[in-house]
Order: sequence, then C-alpha cells, then structure tokens
Amino acid sequence: MGKILAHIALQDGKVKRSSLEVLTRCRALARAAGHTLEAVILDPDASAHVAAVQAYGPDRIYTVSHPIFARHLNTPVLAALAQVIEHARPDVVAFASTEAVKDVLGALAVRVNAAALPDVSAFELIEGGVEALRPVMAAKMLARTEARAPRVLVSVRSGAYTAEEAPSKAAVEAVPFAFDEGTLRQTLREVVTAAGGTVDLSEARVVVAAG
Repeated sequence: MGKILAHIALQDGKVKRSSLEVLTRCRALARAAGHTLEAVILDPDASAHVAAVQAYGPDRIYTVSHPIFARHLNTPVLAALAQVIEHARPDVVAFASTEAVKDVLGALAVRVNAAALPDVSAFELIEGGVEALRPVMAAKMLARTEARAPRVLVSVRSGAYTAEEAPSKAAVEAVPFAFDEGTLRQTLREVVTAAGGTVDLSEARVVVAAG
C-alpha cells in the first residue's frame, strides 16, 4: 500500500482553501489506488487546525507545533517538512502552490531525495510516479510531464480542484520538533503590503472582471 501526504498551508490563522482543494484531490487518488492519505500541519498551535482538516478525509494528521512557525522562514519549514517526510515515508507529497511553497519546494526535494513537479494544474498517479499538466508559455499552453521516482513532490495551482468535505476520524500524531533559532541566517524584519489594500484572488471562489 502506498501513501500520499498533503501539506496544509495556513493564512491569517485559517487553513487555506487551496490546501483543502489539494487534500480533496489526494483523497480521490488515494481511495482509487488503495493508498493511505495523510496530512501535515506546521503552526505555533498546529492542533488547533485538526478539526478543519479532519473534515476532508485524511487517515492521519501530523501536527508540528513550534513558535518559529508564527512567521514564515524557509530554514525551519524545510527542517520540519523533511523530518515529517522521513518519518511518514510517503510516495507522493502534495502542496498548494503558495508563494511560501515555491520558496522551499526545490530545496526540500533535494533534502529528501525526491523528484519535483511544481505549479501544476492537474496531476494523476502513474506506475512509479506522477503525471501532471503544467501551464507554459504564459499559461497559453499546457505541457504534459511526468516524474518517475520513489518519491515525488508536487505543488498544485489554486482552483485546480474543488474542495469537498468527507469527514473522517483521522488519527492525530504530534511530531516533536526542536529548532535552534541561533542557527538562522535570515531574519524576517517586516511584511510589506501594497498601500492600496490589494485582495488575494488566489483564494477567491469567483472572480468577476468588467472592462
């Protein structure tokens, strides 16, 4: 039996809808193939989000709680994800294609010796790997690509799938995580946003444009 692990991204203290879309897709693939579906949450209080994730049908949820996750820093995120992946040993790890994931996906693939398919609009399990559609040429065309490896990381564009609930009584496993902030070589000083108060359309269910 194989295993699929879905990373659950958070924003403003809530689970991002794009992660629930990915979790829904992973659930469909896992059920069709007879695989186990697991999820991982990184947050200062990861257990607070378990109920929201259980509503989408994973078999197990890994929670990694540490104050360092109050702000996004690549080094601790990489360390925690690598630790969970080595512990869970999934065949496929799926992410929502957020800016934070784009920062770490390549480095994580190297660290856990995995192939990577970034920013895809659809993906399927195939013999020995994953096949995906990726927008190319400024999203004017779609390229079909595949990665055949013992472990594949894939990040999925927002809106590629529909989030659908399927409540489960997922087992919850707290993963101990220690991180020495003294080893950090980067410091997050400030998050700067546009003065005009732009809206994150990646989480919008419907976008209406007129012109």
